[in-house]
Amino acid sequence: MKRIVLLGLLLLFPLNVLVWPCSAAAEKPCITQSEVNFENEFRRLWIDHVLWTSNYITSATTAGAEDQKQVLARLLKNQEDIGNAVKPYYGEAAGNKLTELLKEHIVIAGNIVDAAKSGNGDKVNQLDKEWASEC
Repeated sequence: MKRIVLLGLLLLFPLNVLVWPCSAAAEKPCITQSEVNFENEFRRLWIDHVLWTSNYITSATTAGAEDQKQVLARLLKNQEDIGNAVKPYYGEAAGNKLTELLKEHIVIAGNIVDAAKSGNGDKVNQLDKEWASEC
């Protein structure tokens, strides 16, 4: 029993070290409200990214789905939103470049899905190499 308690304390020790500077005795908060807002906003944007990517894959691979272009447009809009979110911190040029790279990534992925749907393995391989070189 003593070993279990000792092991538990040892495992919690690194957490105590990390939390210590954030104790009530600290003069200022560990994290500001603007940092919390930024983290929450970024989390929402990436959750939206996952959601719209999943919706696009479903739409693109479902026979007769009529909303593929609309879902792709919304997914690409999400990439703009992510780029715009970093502009206040990294500047206009960095935000625009991030948007550009994210959109290129999505467009190539969409082309891979289309090539795979049509059974064009050579095109899938070529696009996959292009996609990997973008990362």
